[in-house]
Amino acid sequence: MKKAVIITLLYLLFGIFWIYFGDSLMFTLFKNPEEIQKISIYKGFIFIFLSALLLYLAIFNAYKNILKQKNQIDILFSNPDIGFIQVSETGVIQDINENIANKLGYSRKELLRRKTGDLTHKEDFKEDVYQWELLKQDHNSTYSRKKRYLHKNGTAIWFNLIGKMFKDYKGNPYFIAAIVDISEQKKVDAIISNELKEKEALINNTTDIIWSVDNNIQLNSFNLAYTQLVKKYYKIRPRTGDFILEKYLDEKEKQFWLQGYLKALNNEHFSVTNKRFKDGKPTYFKTSMNPILSDHKVIGIACSSKDITEEQNLIETLKNALHEKEISQDIFQAIFENIPIMISLFDHNDNTLKLNKELIQTFGLLENEIYTLDVLNHVIENEKFRSELKSNIYIDFKNWKDFQVSTPNGELRKQKWINILIKKDRSLSIGIDMERLKENTDNDFTYRSKKSLPK
Repeated sequence: MKKAVIITLLYLLFGIFWIYFGDSLMFTLFKNPEEIQKISIYKGFIFIFLSALLLYLAIFNAYKNILKQKNQIDILFSNPDIGFIQVSETGVIQDINENIANKLGYSRKELLRRKTGDLTHKEDFKEDVYQWELLKQDHNSTYSRKKRYLHKNGTAIWFNLIGKMFKDYKGNPYFIAAIVDISEQKKVDAIISNELKEKEALINNTTDIIWSVDNNIQLNSFNLAYTQLVKKYYKIRPRTGDFILEKYLDEKEKQFWLQGYLKALNNEHFSVTNKRFKDGKPTYFKTSMNPILSDHKVIGIACSSKDITEEQNLIETLKNALHEKEISQDIFQAIFENIPIMISLFDHNDNTLKLNKELIQTFGLLENEIYTLDVLNHVIENEKFRSELKSNIYIDFKNWKDFQVSTPNGELRKQKWINILIKKDRSLSIGIDMERLKENTDNDFTYRSKKSLPK
């Protein structure tokens, strides 16, 4: 509107100057009436030509801009899921594009002059009325929301509206909005929401303790098992945003865990087995801390802790049994041969391995054979795991280590191993294959030694 006024004023000034100064100049230069009449005609032709040229340029420029905007709108609204809707101040549909009308099962003509309230889902209509009143009070505000329109057959279709209030040339307000069909997105959101709920249910139903912290070691998220552990040992209820180290009353324990968190924040993977006492009884947990990365930067730590009391008690029982001076060779042999876990005795001097039946059967090895550490080349394909196991067999390590091994049929199995240094030159390695242990339990399978247990 402002441009039109400016162009009109410029044209008016040009006309006044052309007529006034042109006539003054003409009467100054020419005295003959016939010449004056002739020049006046030429002056009029020139004025008409310049006016036509100016009008052409204005119309051409306006048409070019309109055509450009039309092409942009045509490209934008050629997508069947995108359209526009124009509504009067009284809620009557003044215009709507064919795409959206077809989405609702109507033709464009069928929807013109109908009220939007007739097409809006009743649960969304109250919000529409409220927002409409706000727009009337502030025409400069923008309206944006997700709402449901009703299809001709009565089913609801989700749309996203982004619009604003305008005024026509008479000053009457009207509302126009871009409208996008998001019904498919809503379906995907519902699926994702259900999956998240299922995962949350699984996380909360597991006995493993799971939590995460940010780079300030403040609690981000945690499962039900974490809540129960903290309440059991520290008599507090964890909350998101808690500084996680504050729950440790013992300064030594606090410093120990602080070092673990700092390692993880330094992009190191930290794992430890720790022991807690409750009512005088020890409970063992294996805890892992893994850095959370974003754009190659550590932004937090994902932590998990598992109760390994049963596994650890088994190790402690074996350790105690092996160190008891009064234990007889027959009893040790019976334990070695009959227990349904993998055991090997390694002599550091002659580099020989003594394997029990469970280990031999798990890996498909031959009985009564003398094996060395070279046997690991046949059962562990990963060179890194193989090298790690070979080096660990010479030391006494307290934590279970995970290894991936190959069975005779080529199946990859996950196993846990621990090594006990009995003497300076002898090691006892213990391994648990959870799948095989489950098979033995399900089949009520037990090994029987050639020798019966001594009374």
